[in-house]
Amino acid sequence: MFKTTDRLNFSGQDLDVIERALQAQSKILSLQARAGDNSALRRLNDVTRILARLERDRPEAIETIHRHRGFNSISRVFC
Repeated sequence: MFKTTDRLNFSGQDLDVIERALQAQSKILSLQARAGDNSALRRLNDVTRILARLERDRPEAIETIHRHRGFNSISRVFC
């Protein structure tokens, strides 16, 4: 089955608030997981995956990736 994702438009400030909330939740879940709560460990993995995706999909991160790709493409021409 195909996984469909919807595009949501959030401002940079909204993304900062969401990211901080997920980081706080991550800390709480980490403590619970260390105490032996298996469901907390599963939720922690979910939150960690979403945080990584937020970081990767931020407009600033995408611009940086494109800049590095452009530089790498140029550097390959000269090598």
